[in-house]
Amino acid sequence: PSISSLAMGTNPTQASRAKRILLPLQHPHWLLVTMLLVNAMGAESLPLALDDMVGTAIAIPVSVILLLFFGEIIPQSIFINNAIPVCAFFSYIMYFFMIITAPVSLLISLLLDKLVGHREALFYRRRELREFITLQAQPYLDR
Repeated sequence: PSISSLAMGTNPTQASRAKRILLPLQHPHWLLVTMLLVNAMGAESLPLALDDMVGTAIAIPVSVILLLFFGEIIPQSIFINNAIPVCAFFSYIMYFFMIITAPVSLLISLLLDKLVGHREALFYRRRELREFITLQAQPYLDR
């Protein structure tokens, strides 16, 4: 189900979470640029902070390992089964970062809106995607 349908659903917990998620999702390019900027700032500042504590030779591999585990592996393993609760939990934090980075992220997102345009993202389940590919390939298979 889509986030919009969950927001209007009968389950009050899911509806509340979905409504919180809709706030930053109203501006998808702005959200994307904000996430990339904040991620890049964190990824670039961690080795600099560690460098003062442990030295460059140790700071770089330690920062790579920390970012890999705490920035990629652990969040994705939690997110895979709990996407809506996790998104709802972090939605206000993301909106805060959207506001803070707005002088840069909003301008870039407006440029993306002009270049790429607004479109609803289409998501397919595995079965639907397989059927879609089969339908698209059918003319070539019939030859």
